[in-house]
Amino acid sequence: MIEVGNDSSLLFDLVALEFDEPFIDEWQFAALHASIAAGEFSGALASVTASEVQGGEYEAAISLLRAGVPSQTQLTLIPDSSQTLRLYGPLEGLTLSTSGEVRIPRRDTPTVLGPDLFLHCKTLVIEGPAIEFAHRAALRSDLDASNNAVIIEVENNVQLPNVIAREPSPGDFELRVSGTSTLRYPWVNYRQTLELTDKVDPNDRAVRFLKMLMNLTRTHGHAGERGAFMMKLQGCQSLKGADFKAAVDVLNGRGITRVEGAMIYVRDAYEPYRFSGKTIPGQRLIDDVWDVWGPVAREIAQHLR
Repeated sequence: MIEVGNDSSLLFDLVALEFDEPFIDEWQFAALHASIAAGEFSGALASVTASEVQGGEYEAAISLLRAGVPSQTQLTLIPDSSQTLRLYGPLEGLTLSTSGEVRIPRRDTPTVLGPDLFLHCKTLVIEGPAIEFAHRAALRSDLDASNNAVIIEVENNVQLPNVIAREPSPGDFELRVSGTSTLRYPWVNYRQTLELTDKVDPNDRAVRFLKMLMNLTRTHGHAGERGAFMMKLQGCQSLKGADFKAAVDVLNGRGITRVEGAMIYVRDAYEPYRFSGKTIPGQRLIDDVWDVWGPVAREIAQHLR
């Protein structure tokens, strides 16, 4: 089925038309993701998200923005094991969060990570002899370099191949692990400390939320306000559930953003105060426009549990 998805976007289009909320397994999830990747074209945006809900099941969504029109298909992903999720499909345009293990089975060629990959899990196992990092040949002017990013967060154990066959571009890869995790060369070069949510100051959590909002919202080649998929924004940072809703309510209440269907848009009035969510030489940082964003961060922090 993955081969069918790789060859055509029709598989996803068929599922989107025929089912309201299908139940799918790991292989079907991989095939649909491959179909989305096969169907992407200039000016389009595709995003696949999966978040663990209960009993080892995942709330998954495949979101598309084609010709300026957003659409979203909701799915329930049921893995073979409630403790382990196996990813057989593409590792790009994916946001995944789980309290269990993520296992990426061995492939015929080196496993390719990215672009635009966010994984959070308790344990990560990537099988096979080597990993390659995808490089976009060129970025459109409306894309932040962070959209190439591969961010992996692992709370406990990490098992990775011994070889990186193709290095990531500078600043495109972060491997966030706990202080007790052991990493071998070459992975130790990318190590960053994973901070658990309950240990992070609310003000810092609010700032990180705003940084991710800046990273993800873009025009996607179309005129109008910069936007991002709501589920992707929620999946890529630490504010979840009621905290995420509270943060979005603050932004909407201040007239900074608006929500339309599956998308959140930054209003044009705040474009002059846009900043880079990553520390990139020559780019404006949140500190440079703190007089605008500082009060916003403080109000969001006040609403966090």
